[in-house]
Amino acid sequence: MSTNQQNFRETSFIKAKLFQEPIYRSDDNEAWILLRNSLEDIRAFFRQVGQEVVFDEGEGYAFISQMSSPEGERVPRLVQSRPLNYETTLLLVFLREELDRFESSGTDSTRLVRSRDQLRALVEPYVRNSSDKARDRNRIDQAIDRGVRLGFLRKENREDIEEFEIMRIIKARFGAGELQLIKDRLLRYAEPEQ
Repeated sequence: MSTNQQNFRETSFIKAKLFQEPIYRSDDNEAWILLRNSLEDIRAFFRQVGQEVVFDEGEGYAFISQMSSPEGERVPRLVQSRPLNYETTLLLVFLREELDRFESSGTDSTRLVRSRDQLRALVEPYVRNSSDKARDRNRIDQAIDRGVRLGFLRKENREDIEEFEIMRIIKARFGAGELQLIKDRLLRYAEPEQ
């Protein structure tokens, strides 16, 4: 056995994964159980670097989020915060609303899946039209792709049609109270200039 070889605790892999992306119970139940059983230890670890672990047993997801800084207190930051562009924010607001409608519809399905065309149709009426329709469509497609990178959409592996699952984690990022405020601001921006 090499002296350089290390035996890492299983929770180290959970922590490393949380640095990279959310953890979903449906993707890896074994990792989920380990996370749940070691939650306080993992939360203490992330608090040391200014992060909090958001853990939702009911919805089956966990992710890390920047801790808010109490007045006057410095909190370490892992990443620089960058605002979302208009199209991406608009898409995320409508995805959150789609998920709310889906959950209140009483369907037996647990997954909400939409095609790229359906996602475009959600946003297109609220994007200020330019003279270049291809560019407008490209901006919406970039917002969809960014939604995937941010973890709010998951691309389905199908050959015949491009589909995306709307991830429930979006509920934690956009609370019901702030949702309407954001939507009102975005819709005012989308109104044609007079």
